[in-house]
Amino acid sequence: MGGLKALVIHSSRGRLSPLVEGVRRGLESNGWTVDTVAANPADSRPIAGGYDIVLVGSPALGFWHGRAADDIEPTLRRCRRLEGISAAAFVTPHAFATQSALRHLMALLEREGAFVRDFATLSTPHQAEEFGKRLARLR
Repeated sequence: MGGLKALVIHSSRGRLSPLVEGVRRGLESNGWTVDTVAANPADSRPIAGGYDIVLVGSPALGFWHGRAADDIEPTLRRCRRLEGISAAAFVTPHAFATQSALRHLMALLEREGAFVRDFATLSTPHQAEEFGKRLARLR
């Protein structure tokens, strides 16, 4: 599987770093190269394309009507060549907002032309690593 590249974009809100590292470990253990980008709506630089899969992670925000963090959408718009690219989404759980937030995140990816192939609700680095291993097998 050498030569496959993944991009993990994650919100700067919440405590996602351990989960991002878990996803990274899962993908890298299967020969993938992984780049990570912390979402930053103030940054206007384009994010280069050329990835085999793009993952986006956010905390689930809200209580009943969940949504992804506000820094994700402007960061996704900076991505180049997402049309037709495999994608995955993950959120950290929060009350009744989890599923709505996950749907919101997947809709943002699809709006950019990505093809969402997998999604997860992650609470622990171990779950994140297993998710990364599962994603590595998508190709």
